[in-house]
Amino acid sequence: MPEWFGPSYKGKVEAHFFRAYFIDSGVFKILGEEFEVQSLSDELVRLHNRLVFLVENGGRLPEAGA
Repeated sequence: MPEWFGPSYKGKVEAHFFRAYFIDSGVFKILGEEFEVQSLSDELVRLHNRLVFLVENGGRLPEAGA
């Protein structure tokens, strides 16, 4: 299959995906290699919350090299 977005594929024959995201397990698969998406998602949420805090409290990110 060229692409898939949905639950894990459970068929009688093993499917080969060009790219797929399995919503029930949170796994992204491309060219036979699987990647856990949860850790990336957690970090994006953490950064978002930090930026919201800085905006609401008049803060700023540290300067580069400081």
